[in-house]
Amino acid sequence: MKKRNLLLALVSGVLLALAMPRPGIWLMSWIGFAPLLVAIRGERPTRAAIYGLITGAVYFGIVLFWISLFGYLPWAAAAVFQGLYFAAFALVSSKLMPERVGWKSYVTVPAAWTALQWVRSLGPFGFTWGSMAHSQAANLPMVQSAAIAGPWVIDFLVCMFNVAVAGICSNSKAMYFLSLGERIKVRAQCHSEDTLSTSPQPSPLRRQRFRRKCESPQERELLGMAVVIIIVLAVWGAGYIALRTAPAAHPRTRIAIIQGNMDQDVVPDINYLASAFVRYSEMSREAAKQGADFIVWPETTLPVAINSSDWGTLLSALAQRTGSNYIIGAYDASDDSSMPLSYNGAHFYSRSGKKLGVYHKARLVPYGEYVPLRKQMPFLKRYRIREQDVLAGKSHGLMRSEIGKVGVSICFESLFPQVSRIETRNGARVLFIITNDGWFQRTAAARQHLMMAQLRAIENRRYVVRGAATGISAVIDPHGRIVRELGIYRQGTVMARVSALGGFTPYALMGDWFAYLCAVITLVFYSLALVDSKTSRGK
Repeated sequence: MKKRNLLLALVSGVLLALAMPRPGIWLMSWIGFAPLLVAIRGERPTRAAIYGLITGAVYFGIVLFWISLFGYLPWAAAAVFQGLYFAAFALVSSKLMPERVGWKSYVTVPAAWTALQWVRSLGPFGFTWGSMAHSQAANLPMVQSAAIAGPWVIDFLVCMFNVAVAGICSNSKAMYFLSLGERIKVRAQCHSEDTLSTSPQPSPLRRQRFRRKCESPQERELLGMAVVIIIVLAVWGAGYIALRTAPAAHPRTRIAIIQGNMDQDVVPDINYLASAFVRYSEMSREAAKQGADFIVWPETTLPVAINSSDWGTLLSALAQRTGSNYIIGAYDASDDSSMPLSYNGAHFYSRSGKKLGVYHKARLVPYGEYVPLRKQMPFLKRYRIREQDVLAGKSHGLMRSEIGKVGVSICFESLFPQVSRIETRNGARVLFIITNDGWFQRTAAARQHLMMAQLRAIENRRYVVRGAATGISAVIDPHGRIVRELGIYRQGTVMARVSALGGFTPYALMGDWFAYLCAVITLVFYSLALVDSKTSRGK
């Protein structure tokens, strides 16, 4: 392997990581892929895959460094596993580069990246953390396109721009880097060759030679770059207009998010439960005095199964005394008495103290809330895993409230655009996210997690209310703008007004249609490339 290409792969991983908090320089995404794409041009697929794995491992090693809080082995395993998607991207893209498919690479390579990002979201081990779409959350005009095609279109645009940048970087000794005098000289030669022809009408062969000489591959790269810039600016401009012309909101429902700032381990301290109830109750009473219609307690604020005879009675009395609706993060025992396990739940109480129902988290964290192959991997006990698995809910159901149906995502579920999209499609008028990001401590992960909530708001054009135990709690408007927020490890209440909204975005209606399209494009063109390679070898 070439040392130059190894270095390019490393640089690519670092540049892409700079786009995510911290430091969160979102512009880095628009050039971060370019070194990797330069490295794999002309390389064999297997070697390209190695370069891709290096880029992916470096990128995820930095972005997912917070996993090292649970041990260096889980961190390294996660970085390498997620890096395999970069390897697959590089392997496929090596067959779809400009020297193989021409201008179509501006579509095929981004399509391959986008399709693989969608694949990352599927299955029990799905994990979308670190998507290029997340890195653009602060680039609000650009991410408005997620309302049409989900986060996938943002990944596509970012990668497409990088293909153009890589094309120019690959031709660094091209004509457009020559002096102006040399350019004029070449143009003059081309002009004289055409005009001095003895024939009044140049032959087709002569015309073809003329094009080959005067329309160089380097100039075509410039043309491609110009087209890509126009597309990106058009999308950005449309998003900017959408932000500026959005109808004025007149939110009426007053929300209070209680951020108690209380750490809890997998097995909380014996005094934690009572202390948490006292603190959250006192803060809730203060919020109710300020007119809060809904009061939100984050994920597992009460790490105990609630039933009507004890904690349920206390919470019901609290709701009745304060006259507010409550969403309480706590466990919920299984109805099956023979199964001593619980659901991770969000419990709803009305102003009158009546329990309206409970939402059970349906998408659980592998090795966080349930442990696959627990008996086969006893060494996992060293990494603070749960002694018992959490039960998974059956569906992403909605809860009825005085403002209509609302959807809830609990922590990990907010990573996946499909979850909030299903809730919106089924009639959710406000989206709630409750989470406990205390596991991240003071790493950049809490901010990265918040960026995903911004995309969920844009995709569905709904207010998102995000309650986090230790931060970052926030209220986000339907265009991804943060209305109010409270940073990590701060105790306080986030007060803001929201509106219960209706209507559906194209993404809410049609789902991952753009990802499906990219998957089809990738399969078709990669298959054609394989057939072409076999045919060439046969000759």
